[in-house]
Amino acid sequence: MDEFDDLVSLFSQNEDQMQKLVDMLSDRSAMEDPESERMFVTCLRILTRMISQYQCDEDGDDAEPPVDSRGTPMAVVVQNKLNALNIVPLIVTVINTGIHSMVKEAMNLSLALLRGPNTNIQVSFLECFQESRDETFFLEIRRRLRRSVDEIKDRRRFYRNRRQQREFLSSEAIRLRQHRRRASSMDAYSTV
Repeated sequence: MDEFDDLVSLFSQNEDQMQKLVDMLSDRSAMEDPESERMFVTCLRILTRMISQYQCDEDGDDAEPPVDSRGTPMAVVVQNKLNALNIVPLIVTVINTGIHSMVKEAMNLSLALLRGPNTNIQVSFLECFQESRDETFFLEIRRRLRRSVDEIKDRRRFYRNRRQQREFLSSEAIRLRQHRRRASSMDAYSTV
């Protein structure tokens, strides 16, 4: 187990520590402070790992997820604990900042929360969107989707140009070899 997983264990085994972590993330003034960005990203990663450590990989692994004494999957238990701590509005607030590293980790946390699927989390997201009426979240997601589409187009253009350059260089190399063969055969013919 590495140092990060030890830190995750510290927060996931104690609900008071989990509450402190969420409270720390709720500080809106610190959220937009560039000095605090790294701390926020680490906190979001800890919360994500608290859930994902109990989730099975999607690579077809048939392993059963760990369960609590009542038979509830541990990932769902952690998801519900975080939901009870009002993590969903916090995630929406973090995404609304538009700060790339924080948005990325908040999206990873959202995915970990929604994976399962956990209807409690789904309802919390729906209620959060219905109650707030703030469109900033959706505008930020749309902006990121558009940027991603542009990046995909740029990447395709790059690879297409690279392939065309390779094809051109390959055809030039073939022409050069053919020219050298002709020249050497002409030299051999002229010496005869």
